[in-house]
Amino acid sequence: LAFALYFVHSHADYFTAESPTLEQALVDKLVSYFDGTAMDFWNYDGTPYYSVDDNSWAIWALQPYAAANQEVAALIATCLAYNEQAKSDAGYGSSPAYPDANTDSTALALTALSAVDDLEKAAPAYQSLLKFQTTTAGEYDGYNRVIATKDALFGLINFHQALIRNDGSYTIIGKADESSTTGSNSQTESEPIHSA
Repeated sequence: LAFALYFVHSHADYFTAESPTLEQALVDKLVSYFDGTAMDFWNYDGTPYYSVDDNSWAIWALQPYAAANQEVAALIATCLAYNEQAKSDAGYGSSPAYPDANTDSTALALTALSAVDDLEKAAPAYQSLLKFQTTTAGEYDGYNRVIATKDALFGLINFHQALIRNDGSYTIIGKADESSTTGSNSQTESEPIHSA
């Protein structure tokens, strides 16, 4: 659903007169999964199932509509706050109930933070994501390494796009001494971060 909305929004000229109606229907459908706490795509017998991953996909897809739609803006803020409850020094877990950091949730949290241009929180998520790289070039560790790597690359691409939108400016907390460095193309010696 998130990818369908992104595709319609990004390629509205291909859908001509149907685009606004189809686009709004997709926004409405995606918003309908929000229950006031988080996105609930997988409700089991009336029991909600929330995850950083689901929230992050929704944030990424809905961000273009936040400025013009207060309901969407509030949904995004609530989902971002939920995601932060699953954050640790190692990255993001699947949810506060399953807080062990993993590649997929960290990558998708990075995607969401990048979508809203929160580079102050995205930079540490980026640093955490790098820790999940395997010794095989370009591969990320996870239950399913193919999916973990796909999610990691998606997060990295979105972070790169956020850096471009923000002229490469970001804040990063250095791992070694926990000092803060701010500015365009700033970096710590132990953990360089690259921008456009």
